[in-house]
This record gives sequence, C-alpha cells and structure tokens, in this order.
Amino acid sequence: MPLAVALVSLALAQPHAAPREEDSEKQQVAKLIEETNADVLQSLDEREEAMRKRGEQASCNARNIVFRREYGSLSKQERLNHIEAIKCLQKLPARTHQSVAVGAKSRVCTSVLCYVATRASNGWRKQ
Repeated sequence: MPLAVALVSLALAQPHAAPREEDSEKQQVAKLIEETNADVLQSLDEREEAMRKRGEQASCNARNIVFRREYGSLSKQERLNHIEAIKCLQKLPARTHQSVAVGAKSRVCTSVLCYVATRASNGWRKQ
C-alpha cells in the first residue's frame, strides 16, 4: 500500500480531536471582545477617578456604559425586541425639519440623518 493511502486511511480511522477552525475563530473573537470590554471599563474607572480628584463628575462611567453588539450575536428574544423598537421608531414622526431632511417621515430617518452627518463630519474615516 502506498504511503499516501496509508496516511489517509490512518487519518480517517482516528477521530479528529482538534477543534474546528470556525469554532476556534468564534472563541478568539469572543475572547477579544471580552478583553476589549474589560479594558474600556478599566479606562472609564481610571478616568472617573481622575475627574473625581479634580472635583468633577463623569457623565459616562462603567455603571452606565452600553456596549454595542453585533445583530448576529443577539438572542432570538433580543432580536425580536430590536425589531419592535425599530417598528416603534418608524411610527414616530421625524424630528428633523423638512428643510434639513426633505422627505424624512419617521424617527428612523432622523437616526440615519444623524449617522450620516456624523460620519461626514468625521471625514468618512473607517472606525
């Protein structure tokens, strides 16, 4: 039996114990997100402490920060809640004046306009 055939037979006969690459990547991403969130919280705590020493109060701190999450990482219930929130915003009238956003009909339009205006003022740089 040629060596290549023997090696393939041996590889197929033994269970593959190594984690799938896809699972490994998901774990790496989850770990990276967890580490980044921890770094942000630590940085906010340090900033808040420095401000407290100066007699100032931080409006953004580790107790009120909200981390943005990828839609695909939301649970089924969280996705349904998100969709309901968007539908609610679509029912509310736009907050932008028609001279600023001609055709804006809902709060979703206002949100998109704010996003575009912010991105444009930042030179559309990648984040």
